[in-house]
Amino acid sequence: MNFFSIILFFSFFASAQTYHFDYSLESKRLADGNFKEWNWGKIFFDTKNNTNMSFFDDGTLKAILFDVPRNMTHVFNVEESKNNTKFKYSHSNKYLSDNSSDESPYSIDIEKIDDANFKIDVYVYTNNKKTKKKKKVSAIATLEKADFEYFVIHADFFPSDYIKNQILEKMPEDSKYYIKKVTVEYVGSKKFTLINEVQTSDITLPVPIQKEKQ
Repeated sequence: MNFFSIILFFSFFASAQTYHFDYSLESKRLADGNFKEWNWGKIFFDTKNNTNMSFFDDGTLKAILFDVPRNMTHVFNVEESKNNTKFKYSHSNKYLSDNSSDESPYSIDIEKIDDANFKIDVYVYTNNKKTKKKKKVSAIATLEKADFEYFVIHADFFPSDYIKNQILEKMPEDSKYYIKKVTVEYVGSKKFTLINEVQTSDITLPVPIQKEKQ
């Protein structure tokens, strides 16, 4: 996506909450014998407001901002041309925060290898009493310090909030981290590597407070 020039159609409210996205992260799956290279798209971070922004297409390209401290989402319609991206504010909504991050439907073991690397083993239960289990998938995740947090693994059986909380318990509290690289291996099956590339960004978007929908 090109952000050479950014125009926001914003003319009907004077009062606004302003977000400035200073970093972007692009997830890529590397090519190997089983997979072609694949780009999962970009996510943008406002490190001051603890907000991130991603894009989706439901027939019309849209951007959605997740304001975590305020439990708000803000949606923009997006129009792209060669050197110009336009954001047109659509609406805002409250959302319920997810308080289930410490629970997982699977059995997940997370082992700290060293200050930067973690081994994650995911098991599925094979009986209703959850007394028997078998390994389904493993991953080696490499962390890197950043001004934001990002622990999404683009694969089945990896609940990002749960993994983030478990890993951060084993790391110093005075720093933030994201997963720089992760190698995922399904037992007896496919294996692939994901790389997260970080760049600086400079996007400022105001949101009209009065138009928030409860």
